[in-house]
This record gives sequence, C-alpha cells and structure tokens, in this order.
Amino acid sequence: MGQLDDFLEEQKGLGKRESEGAFTLDLTRAQFKLGQYQSADPAFFLLKLVQAGVLAGARSIDIKLLRWDVQVDLHGLGEGLESADRLLELLRNPLSEEESAARHLALALLSATSRKPAFLHWVFQHPAGGYAVDSAGGQSRLCRLYPSPRTTARFLFREGANPVAAAQHRAVLHQAVSHRCRYSTTEIRMDGWTVNRGVGSEPVPSAPWLAQLSRPFLVGEYLCVDSVPSSDSLLAMDPRRRRVRCAEVGPSHGTGDFDVFLQLWEGVPRSGTFPCRWAIQLPAALEGPSSLTLVRAGVTLDPVEIELGAPGVRVLGSSTGLKTDLSEFQVTRGEAFDALVEEARAALEQLKRQVRDHVWMLECRPAGLSHRGAAIGAIPGLLLLQPAAAIPGALFGGFVGRLLESAREDPAHGVVAMVRSLTEFTTSLENAHATLRHAVAGRLAPPRS
Repeated sequence: MGQLDDFLEEQKGLGKRESEGAFTLDLTRAQFKLGQYQSADPAFFLLKLVQAGVLAGARSIDIKLLRWDVQVDLHGLGEGLESADRLLELLRNPLSEEESAARHLALALLSATSRKPAFLHWVFQHPAGGYAVDSAGGQSRLCRLYPSPRTTARFLFREGANPVAAAQHRAVLHQAVSHRCRYSTTEIRMDGWTVNRGVGSEPVPSAPWLAQLSRPFLVGEYLCVDSVPSSDSLLAMDPRRRRVRCAEVGPSHGTGDFDVFLQLWEGVPRSGTFPCRWAIQLPAALEGPSSLTLVRAGVTLDPVEIELGAPGVRVLGSSTGLKTDLSEFQVTRGEAFDALVEEARAALEQLKRQVRDHVWMLECRPAGLSHRGAAIGAIPGLLLLQPAAAIPGALFGGFVGRLLESAREDPAHGVVAMVRSLTEFTTSLENAHATLRHAVAGRLAPPRS
C-alpha cells in the first residue's frame, strides 16, 4: 500500500482528495485540454457563436463568409449576453457554468483568440449599456460602451494566415454550419441562403416508383411534435407542403392514398414548420449502422452509432438533460443517455409496425404496376418489413398488371404476350426470392466470435 499512498499524496498536490481512492485533478489541466479541443477545430468558435445566439433567444442569425473576414450578426436577442462582468468571469474560467449563452460566447471568443487572428471584434449594445471585445497582435481588451436605442450584436474575425489557408478555412466553416445547424429552430442564414432546412428535406420516393431507388430515399418517417419547444428542439417541415402523396397514420389522422412514404404523427403540428422532439427516418435500403444524432442549442452533436433495432435507421433527438465531454460536441453516456436510447427504440418499433401494416398499399395502385413489380427485387430491406404471406400476393399483382398491359398493347398476339409475361414473371420471382434469401441470411446470421 506504500506506493498507492505515495501516489495519492502526489495527487493531493495537484488537486484535492475527495475520499480513499478518489481525487480530482487541478482545474487548469481541464482548461488546457479544453483549449486543445478548441484550437484543433477551426469551426469551433463559429458553432459556439450560433449556440450563444440560440440560447440568448435570437430571432435570426446571419453569417457572412467574406473573402477575408467572417461576420456574424445576431438579430432580436433576448437576455443572456448583456453582462460584461459575467463574460469576463467566464473568460477566466469557462468551466464554472454548464449551459448558458454567456458561456458559449466566452468559449467562442477564447477559441477565436487562440487562432491568433489578424483582428477579432465583438460588440454588444443595448438600451442599458454595452461592451466590446477586441483582439489584435496578441493583445486583447474589453471596454464598456454607451447605451444604444436598439440591441446590436456583431462578431468580426479575420484569419491571420495566407490567402490559401484563408480559403480553406472558409470551406471548413461553410461545411460545419451547413451540416450542424440544419435542424435549428432559430433561423440561420449563411451568405444569403437558409441553413436550417429542418427534418424532412431528405428525398422521398414518388410515383412512378422505380427500381433506381437508392439508400437516401425514405419509406417512413416518425415525428414527435414538441408541446413545449426549447433551444434543443428540432425544426421539422410540414410533409403536406413538401409531398403530394403520403399516408398520415395516428390517432387524429386517417390513412390516405400514397405511393411509398408513410408519415406517423404524435401531436398536431402547425402549418409550415413546427418544433419536434423526435424524428426517426427509415431508409428504403436497410443497410449500414443505425445512428443517433442529438441537437444542443441549435447545433448537432457528433452522431453516435448504436443498435436501435433496424439497420440504416437515423434517429434525431433533443439533448436536453444530457451532458457533453470537453470537446463540447460528444455526448457523455450515462443513465440519462440510456433512457433516451430506450425511448428511441420504442418509437422505432412503432414506426416499423406501421410500415409492416401498410406496406401492401405499395402494390395497390393500377398504374405503373410493372415498374413497381420490377422494383421489388431492388429493395429487399423493405420486403423484410413485410409479412412473408404478403410477398407472393404483391408479386402476383405485378404479374397480372403486366398481362393486362400486354393484352392491351398487342391483342393479336395475346397468347404469345402472356407466355412472355409469364416467363418474365417467373424469372423476377426467382430473382426476388434469391435476393430475399440472401438478405435474410445476412441479417439472421449469428454474430462472429
């Protein structure tokens, strides 16, 4: 035990011993590690500015990636950024708070300053006063400003690098904002175009349902409307505005005519867009790992690959109640995270059940049956969601459709056309069964030791 006692005594000099065998390290070490994360990601400061604006209640955020400069304007701010003293305290110790607009602003300024910019300027003015933060040439200062009749918040940043590095920096910022801010309920514009397109901007199949359907296409989507919107809510688009045909399945919605897509509601959404607590997307090709992506103050965290009950499924949710590590964009797993995953699995089972119950409708329309019949072998993942007894019926429906089409096109050679259609049907049936057997074998194979 002598070596263990010596080790604990050594750690006491760095931090504080809480109990036998447990201790905490010096806060400066955690701050140093946080600074390493901030410096490694060139888009860190911009994402933190977005989170600061979202938590401060901004009506909209306007980002301009100019030739040399980065300009961010926060419009319609509420409370959270008006105290210069609080910001100064957080600049000294950003870990003293867990989640606030001022903390995200302090992290943004620290990260931007660590990049040694040619200049950095942040100004915040409101009717009660204001302040400005400037950094240039390795020197930073904070000064107070006179009151302004209206609230103004602007951030200016110029990278202290050569033109090639500056262009690469702009590309990284553009990609980070466009990928991580698309689900924010706060309006975000970058260089004049809207970034937050929301859940539902992904492609969905439409008539005619062709065999060329690829993995991004969805056959089902589940939306859980947020009755009490928060900064972590998802922005979702009204499917009635973006799709001509779909089925809405739920307590307050009847099942209508649709081609492929099935929509499952929870709650009654507003017209246009609405805040959403959960969104689950079921792709046409059930391939690859399932992923869980969470939103924190309008910015998505790093996706987590986790088994949810169906391959390739994508789950989007709110990070409310969860914590992140020092990178600020990776969720910390624990009891709250496990409870969230179980909730996602239960919602996914509900969506899968609705798809299984309504997948027969994919073959019920009289037009284009030959195209739909040919597409069956292309998406074996969808067949796996369908009861086995319904598969021959669906294939037979395509066969009858082709016979009727052949008879209409060539009445004089109806028998020959019927034989040709029967041969094609037999071949497609064999191919579909072979594809289905291969898909089932792959999904039901025991895990490798």
